[in-house]
Amino acid sequence: MPPVSVSMSLPTSQAHLLAFVFALSYVGSLYVAKEGRLSFTSGASSNFRSKGRDDPEVIRTRLRAVTFSSIFSALLLLYICSMDVLKWRKLTGLALPLPSFSVFLTLSPVGVASNITRFYLPYLLIPILYTGPLYVIYLRKRMPFQQNSLGLLPSLKSVIGNIIGVRNYVVAPITEEVVFRACIVAVYRLSGATRWKIVWGAPLWFGMAHLHHAWETYNTLGKSPDALKQAVAQTAFQFIYTTLFGAYCVDVFLLSSNILAPLIAHVVANFMGMPMLGYEKRMLPRHQRSITAMYLLGVALFTTGLVSCHSI
Repeated sequence: MPPVSVSMSLPTSQAHLLAFVFALSYVGSLYVAKEGRLSFTSGASSNFRSKGRDDPEVIRTRLRAVTFSSIFSALLLLYICSMDVLKWRKLTGLALPLPSFSVFLTLSPVGVASNITRFYLPYLLIPILYTGPLYVIYLRKRMPFQQNSLGLLPSLKSVIGNIIGVRNYVVAPITEEVVFRACIVAVYRLSGATRWKIVWGAPLWFGMAHLHHAWETYNTLGKSPDALKQAVAQTAFQFIYTTLFGAYCVDVFLLSSNILAPLIAHVVANFMGMPMLGYEKRMLPRHQRSITAMYLLGVALFTTGLVSCHSI
């Protein structure tokens, strides 16, 4: 497992402040331009156009905003690193995920295969966790090679061939990983924070960055007391989920020393969504036992793999 520590150069208070700046610049950028702000009908004017987060104009404006915010955060971190590009690349994990083959020269073929597997395992953990949902897709014959599928390229086009797909599976994961993993984790590493504090502390910024969705939920549901309760409940769940998922992403980022590992996890999680075991079992009643078994297998393999990564 790669060490967390790097040469310490930041007081903890400054690390917190910089993490706040990174997070605020990301979320704040969504609302800087008028075109990126949400608007909700009040019923007073028939000419008023409601704009939610899936409005094309809102999406385009926000994609530009978070891209510039991510570049700002990355350049600010480079400045904090005294313009030391090598140190900056090490902290942000901006390097190809290639093992050092010189290490393998004295190993047997089995040893080489084992080490390569261990090296790439952090990149595969989330796909492994989704063994159950992937099995359901297989049962429904919707894998790219099966009869109910459009095929690989048409399926990809249907997913990312529109602006919502570009946001969900390309720009949002990349920019969020740059800011909330690469940059925020970097300043805490520079402050000398322990691994435990980084894994469980840094993701809080990621969770808090999603709190602004409560306003949209409240307005969308009608601004009633019930809407407020539902907005609070949904936002609380989203905060907990994103914080826990962020902790996992930080962990695999530190394990792999590469931003690609959490990025893959992020894209896969966005694509697969929340597992729906109960719904899937009701949809395919003849396969209830096998679906449950595959879900359990995915959890078991994920847990074993994560423990194995920490034992390297």
